[in-house]
Amino acid sequence: MTAKKTNRNAKPAKPAAMEPTETIESTVAASKKKIVVKASVEAATKRVNKAIAMSKEQVNAAAKAGTQVLKSYEDVVGFGKESIDAVVTANVILMKGLQELNTQFFGITTFSLEKSAEATKKLFTCKTPEEFFALQNDLAKANYDDVLVEFQKMSNLSVKVADDFFAPIGKQVDAAVEKITKQLVA
Repeated sequence: MTAKKTNRNAKPAKPAAMEPTETIESTVAASKKKIVVKASVEAATKRVNKAIAMSKEQVNAAAKAGTQVLKSYEDVVGFGKESIDAVVTANVILMKGLQELNTQFFGITTFSLEKSAEATKKLFTCKTPEEFFALQNDLAKANYDDVLVEFQKMSNLSVKVADDFFAPIGKQVDAAVEKITKQLVA
């Protein structure tokens, strides 16, 4: 009889890797957050484009009517000065708004760096790979949530800056249209 030889150096088979049960829920939650961010971006873009289109329409209407109605030199000079004042005011508002956006961006960057340093310290305290990956997963989720919140703030501030920028120009265009309309009626 022949005996079967067993290999004493053979390694036992490794169990198959288990899939996390939270993968689907986290994927769905991340997708919902992406949809919210996309909707916010689209809404902000639409508002800015609408403001630009309205301003262009008003400027074109004022320019067309203005060439027909403004006859006296004083009206042209006064209108030009008021228009320049409106543009200067709008540019001052834009510069302040961009400065505010820049300040907020650097605040976000500073906060992110501080949070990353804290996270690194926490990760170095982990004693097992499981603990490390669990903590890393929690930190990634928290960072993602923070990014969404800060992006929403930046988006809202950008829309406010655009609205504030176009306000003086819109007022000037409205005043010009009103002035032209009064001259047409008279």
